[in-house]
Amino acid sequence: MKVDAANVILVLRERKIGFNSKELLTKLHQKASQKAHLRKVLRALAQEGYVLKNDSRYYLTEKGQEILIKGSPKPQAPLFNNQPTPKPQNKVKSSLDLARQGFFVADPPRILVQGEGVELPLSEDSERDFLPGDLLGFEPVGPSKTARITHFVSRNIEVVTGWTRVEENAVYIRPIPQGFDKDFKLTGLTPKAELDHKMGLARIISYPDPRASLYNLIDVAGEERRAIRAILERNEVPPHFTKGAQAEAESFGTEVTPPQDYTDLRDLGFVTIDGADAKDFDDAIYLETHPQGMRLLVSIADVSHYVRASSPLDKEAQRRGTSVYLPGRCIPMLPEALSNELCSLKAAQDRLTLTAEMLFDSKGNSLGFKVYPSVIKVRARLTYEQVEIFFQTGQNPVFDPATCDLLTLSRGFAQVLREKRNKRGAIDFSLPEPRFEWDKNGVLIGIHQSFQSEAMKLIEQFMLEANEQVGLFCTEQKLPVLWRNHPPPLPAKKEALKQLIWNLNLKPPPLETGMDYNLLLAQVQGQEMQPFIQIALLRSMSLAKYGNRRTGHFGLAAEYYLHFTSPIRRYPDLLVHRALHDHWANRPAAKLGAQLGDDASDREAAAKICERETNRLLQCNFMTAYLGQAFKAHISGFNRAGIYVEIAEPYVEGFMPFSAVPNERFFFDDQSNQVIAKRSNRKLRLGEKVQVILTKLDQERNELNFSWVAWDR
Repeated sequence: MKVDAANVILVLRERKIGFNSKELLTKLHQKASQKAHLRKVLRALAQEGYVLKNDSRYYLTEKGQEILIKGSPKPQAPLFNNQPTPKPQNKVKSSLDLARQGFFVADPPRILVQGEGVELPLSEDSERDFLPGDLLGFEPVGPSKTARITHFVSRNIEVVTGWTRVEENAVYIRPIPQGFDKDFKLTGLTPKAELDHKMGLARIISYPDPRASLYNLIDVAGEERRAIRAILERNEVPPHFTKGAQAEAESFGTEVTPPQDYTDLRDLGFVTIDGADAKDFDDAIYLETHPQGMRLLVSIADVSHYVRASSPLDKEAQRRGTSVYLPGRCIPMLPEALSNELCSLKAAQDRLTLTAEMLFDSKGNSLGFKVYPSVIKVRARLTYEQVEIFFQTGQNPVFDPATCDLLTLSRGFAQVLREKRNKRGAIDFSLPEPRFEWDKNGVLIGIHQSFQSEAMKLIEQFMLEANEQVGLFCTEQKLPVLWRNHPPPLPAKKEALKQLIWNLNLKPPPLETGMDYNLLLAQVQGQEMQPFIQIALLRSMSLAKYGNRRTGHFGLAAEYYLHFTSPIRRYPDLLVHRALHDHWANRPAAKLGAQLGDDASDREAAAKICERETNRLLQCNFMTAYLGQAFKAHISGFNRAGIYVEIAEPYVEGFMPFSAVPNERFFFDDQSNQVIAKRSNRKLRLGEKVQVILTKLDQERNELNFSWVAWDR
């Protein structure tokens, strides 16, 4: 049999579990030399939605089962992933029928046509007294491309938040979302002064006769504080320090007296570069040219000078494991007397540090290293934003000439180190994070995408070098430390990722090294699916954890890697500093048990959960004002119930159930991580555009729920 699309489909219909490429060639009576051609045929069929790949086996989609091949009988039952024969369905509505329904959008009043995503203004004679998000029937009017509402279909927004107003005979609520122009009369309430000008949650009873029932009054700021407190409690983040730890932190005072054996580096022009609202400055950098290349000094706060083993502070730091960073606040690992004051590398203040001094040639190759206790005086406290402006414009009136020279030199050398690390196989991810914007009164006014800036990458590169060089030193000196280990991806996850890549019509590399991952990232560079492919790659990987035995770091392609640069906020870093001090003092260092690494990993995971849940809480509350508004989004993920969608501005993610798409049935293949729309034969992929409308805020799960408008072409 010839290796063509028709014959391949006929063979694949023979067996429910599908065939691998070798078996297909055997069934087609072809030699192994035809394997490359067979794969081209399979890829073409996959692009048309006829074939999927699962565990190296190819099988037909339902679309592939139903296609008629000349000379072959129509299949009696689909063999799509062992699904039963579907029951007869009602005839799918035509595109004209779909076009006669749409969502009402206010300001100005218009219809957002479901199935097409086009907006039609309402005709002058059309009824327009509806709520944002109402699904309505309409008819086109003349050549002017306007719409006349013909009937009401359904109300999608049932619950709103608003401000109450008490009048003589009634209580009203004015919804916060834009487009809700009428106040709703709250039924069953007796007018009382204590009900006036309060924020409340109400269920809509009727409209255009605007009536609603009050769920309850809410204190948004208070509710947020209580919700965040509950998140911290669930994850065992202590709200207060023990009295012993607090007293010990305050006992050190505010002045630094450098020990005699600390190297004095106060004449060097160290700078710190951190966020504008940061207070716990762990690290400072200094770079200068050297006859052999570059001399880089990374000085880290000497927390271990104050936090001694088994002290009240040490026990408290071990219990917490890490600082917890939430939008707008930080729950520190150490009391602020240390974390924000005595240990923080503030400008123009003497501070004790451990300095990693590194010598490189011009290509970034290490020529020498030493680490030692030191005292420094930071010359300038810089922010990422200031440095980024300087990098973009070449000037900043705040910086003195020496600082400008240091930044210019550091920028170029950080690029050399980054390129060298990437060539070695360090995976180069670039994912956005939410940036929460607050006004001067502490009110959240925006959520934006924030990517790692060049200034951030500069500091990251210098910290990576210090961590790795200290790791090599600890290995050579056989010091007991906690290592930062990142094992390679599990085989099953690698195979699932390869399958996802294949079904996205990308060429899957072997995924054996970080360089393979970088090759894949290069394939999607600049494409809309890029951020979502990066997320899929991250999810395919094992978690990085702490351990008392070194196994290497896959993502950084590093054999000797630990955390040395953030002892104010991470307990494992503090243990590394303590081991170094023991080494210099010729003291026997205490061995570290495996449980210590497990505990540190658990506390890190808990901190991430706190951050993620708090982000969702704030996003859900912020989006209250956007109920009934339409957005252009991208598909960011799937599950068996629906689709996750991501909006760029405001930068939020929400959920759209499959049931929100009328006259359609979906099949979710969790192995290939894609969805097939069965009736329209549409294959939904990560990064694909979709138009949605926000119709519900799930306050219990802090989840945004969207209704489907149209697949964006």
